Amino acid sequence: MKKQINLKESMNLYREYRDAAETAVRYTNRAQESTGSSYINDMMQSHADRQKLKAEAALKALTAELMRTVQPELDEVQKRAKVRTINAVDIVKALAEVEDKLLITKRDREGIEVEIDLNAQTFPNAYKGRPESTVFTAKFTKGCWKLTKIERSFVRNPHRKYLVNHTEQSKAALISRMTAWN
Repeated sequence: MKKQINLKESMNLYREYRDAAETAVRYTNRAQESTGSSYINDMMQSHADRQKLKAEAALKALTAELMRTVQPELDEVQKRAKVRTINAVDIVKALAEVEDKLLITKRDREGIEVEIDLNAQTFPNAYKGRPESTVFTAKFTKGCWKLTKIERSFVRNPHRKYLVNHTEQSKAALISRMTAWN
């Protein structure tokens, strides 16, 4: 990659999409489960429909943003690859998953670097050749993720799908979170 790609806007759009989609599902479930009046069911369904529209708009904006920023780099790296490829939305989803799993503040995430192979898997020993996959690296700096590297590399073991290189501050925050359970 020539330069780092700032994913702040993409991450915000993905969170907006995910929240609206989850809210739409909740409203739809409530409308279906409700034994109340038809007015309440109609209101719940109306809220669900509005959230679906909001989710669709956010997904459309996210896709446009990623096609402009990340997809050209991915296309360059994966131009001859036919299998174990990824798309730009996969990158944003994976980084959101990392944030969800860590559960630490942005300040504590500062400096964390992750290497992710979304196609990590094992192959039988009889497999001829060394299978490759698209692997990307991102670093959390100045309050947002920056995509630093995308490359084709040998497929990793499933136990090494996400490699997180922590800073001392993030290690301390994780230890504090894990020892302060309620």
